[in-house]
Amino acid sequence: MNYRGYILWGLSIGLLVTGVIHISRIINSETHPSLVDFSQGSPTGSLLFGLAVLLLFLHSLWTIGFHRGLALIVVGFVLGLLLEILGVNYGAIFGHYAYHPAINPRVMDVPLLVPVIWAGFIYGSFSIMSSFYIWLNRKAPGDMYPGIRSKLIFAGLGALLVLAIDVVMEPLQVKARNWTWLGSGQYFDIPAQNFLGWFLLVFFVLMIFLFLQEHLPRIKRRNHEMHLLLIPVLAYGLLGLTLALWALLSNIPVLAVIAVLTMLPIVIVNLKLFARWRALSPAATGTAATAAAAAETAEAGTM
Repeated sequence: MNYRGYILWGLSIGLLVTGVIHISRIINSETHPSLVDFSQGSPTGSLLFGLAVLLLFLHSLWTIGFHRGLALIVVGFVLGLLLEILGVNYGAIFGHYAYHPAINPRVMDVPLLVPVIWAGFIYGSFSIMSSFYIWLNRKAPGDMYPGIRSKLIFAGLGALLVLAIDVVMEPLQVKARNWTWLGSGQYFDIPAQNFLGWFLLVFFVLMIFLFLQEHLPRIKRRNHEMHLLLIPVLAYGLLGLTLALWALLSNIPVLAVIAVLTMLPIVIVNLKLFARWRALSPAATGTAATAAAAAETAEAGTM
């Protein structure tokens, strides 16, 4: 494992440790029962967010390249901000809602923290979907077939990954009063329009990026560094467990069940496919001898 691997996995471990400390402090606090507090800053919360943003940028830089990583993050941030502005001010896309007044800084009543989270979620879904394509020995985005059908499937499945987060997170954030819906709805008093908005936002960001990346330079994928794609997968699983714990502490056990049934199977299947891919891909070991043997085998097969 080279320096990129050590840095990214080190950041991941630091993020995990900081998250455990942050969650433990909140659980032991008598003043705030939720696991995510956007309305009041804390040293561990700020460190947690900073590590997450740093991991997001470095992971995108070293797995899909500077230009593509920056493009995906910027498109996710900008489109997320624009749609949030429409939602908060006009009730469009997601429905009519308002954020806790203590969450700052803001642009047109939208906390800047929110589009950053959008960018992180969307990048995570892109990376997880890319890993599935690679483990299944199909062409991944950047290497994939240029057909519209493949893009539609990829973007649709990626949007479902993010939607699974919101189905659990939305009621918990509302109960924690980090934002408030200005009206009634069908799901925990949340309008179904919100979930459609989540799906469409992620879908269109991924579609825009899949077309845009065809005109951007890419980096050569190295089989022995593919383990770095597991970081977003494991982060997705840890987020699912965190949401499940939050749901139990909030006395909404059905949300914990939903989190476990929708998010954790994604992680389990991905890890199993990675293990199979690694067993069938000798070059994934990163050793020169094994890679040479694989090359000789491939050359012999063409003779």
